[in-house]
Amino acid sequence: MHKVAGNQRLQLSHPAGSRDLMVSTFAGRILSPPAEREACDTVLARRLVGYLLDHHSEILAPAVQIRDAVRDRVQQQQREKVQYEETPITYCQLMSAEQYGRDRLARTSDSLLSLLDVIIADTAMSRKDKRKKLQQFRDTYPEIYSRRLLEADRQLLAAGDTRRTRSLFSGASLSSLVRSKSLRI
Repeated sequence: MHKVAGNQRLQLSHPAGSRDLMVSTFAGRILSPPAEREACDTVLARRLVGYLLDHHSEILAPAVQIRDAVRDRVQQQQREKVQYEETPITYCQLMSAEQYGRDRLARTSDSLLSLLDVIIADTAMSRKDKRKKLQQFRDTYPEIYSRRLLEADRQLLAAGDTRRTRSLFSGASLSSLVRSKSLRI
């Protein structure tokens, strides 16, 4: 009723205005039951409905004390829901910083060794690209490169197969590459 009565764009065909029309129309229906509508004091009903219409925000607003009590109770219930168990649930095994550092280095070097193996075993790569990639790898990770060379030499000596070693680097064995690098220094 307040929005309709306060709407300036709404022009009802009544000389008294929208507010007075709303009050006179609904005063008898709001305050008295259908059987006693004829006996009700219309002036008093209009004044009462007019007062309700003018002060509806204060009348219908909850009291400050009630609003604060409800807010405090809700906050208390939310705090009670958040209770931590005495023993925390862990999904992973805890490890020390030293163990983490060792595992990190081991996994990184294993991944780099597998990358070196992929470069060596790649048959789709041209010899020039393969040499370039191996040179980059040797310059960037010299300790992993030398470790892989030593492992490959040991495996080939144990197997007695020199053909595989020569095919890895297009005719040069791994041990000769290591010797030639040390001679240049």
